[in-house]
Amino acid sequence: MPSKEFYLTLVAGHFFYKMDKGQGFIYLNRKILSWEWYDDINTCRLFIHCLLKANHTNAKWHGHNIERGEFITSISKLSEELNTSSQSIRTSLKKLKKTKELTSKSTNKFTAIKVVNYSDYQCQKISTNKQTQNEQQTTNKRLTTNNNDNNNNNDNIKNKQKDFEEFWQKYDSKKSKKTAFKAYEKALKSASHKEILEGLQRFVNTRNPDKTYWKHPATWLNQECWSDEYSQEQNQQEQKPDSFLNYLIRQEGL
Repeated sequence: MPSKEFYLTLVAGHFFYKMDKGQGFIYLNRKILSWEWYDDINTCRLFIHCLLKANHTNAKWHGHNIERGEFITSISKLSEELNTSSQSIRTSLKKLKKTKELTSKSTNKFTAIKVVNYSDYQCQKISTNKQTQNEQQTTNKRLTTNNNDNNNNNDNIKNKQKDFEEFWQKYDSKKSKKTAFKAYEKALKSASHKEILEGLQRFVNTRNPDKTYWKHPATWLNQECWSDEYSQEQNQQEQKPDSFLNYLIRQEGL
């Protein structure tokens, strides 16, 4: 079993050894099940430990260049980390070096161990990690954009409803409000809310308090009456008796 410093998960047919405290993970293909040292517990465990310990980028340590796939350690340190004897570590290292899985350079102070072909083991991880990260960023961006669009749409709808209520309160002949709102939305494609209100104010200023001859608000909007010129003379003409047919047309908002 792995030591307490990492744990194992299986994703899409691959093992991922994850370090504690957000220290990342390594990629481990399931082909390791058929690896020649897989049934050698000490050797297999040491090799996986080396994959976990190896630097994933080039680095420097005490004036020494540490390449990607390499790390600084010692026999005693590995013995302590894996809770096994120094002799067991030496034996496993010898096996892994014989099959060219690892190389090592020792001094009187430390041992530098390098995983041969480290990129062959970990390049897939890097690609998977970058792809996952890019997909996550794309998803987050899309969600953010959609949320922003939804927020903007909600704000536009609220503002439009608020502006329509202002129009509705000023237009005294209050009939078919739902139809009038649709007509108002359509009218905004040709004029601004300010232009519509200014035209409505000119209309109201020349109207007689008697609302009998007022057009339905939807009709007034659909006919773009905000752009008409109004006068008292026009008002008086519109107040003259009209045919019953025209009266019915106005009442239906046609």
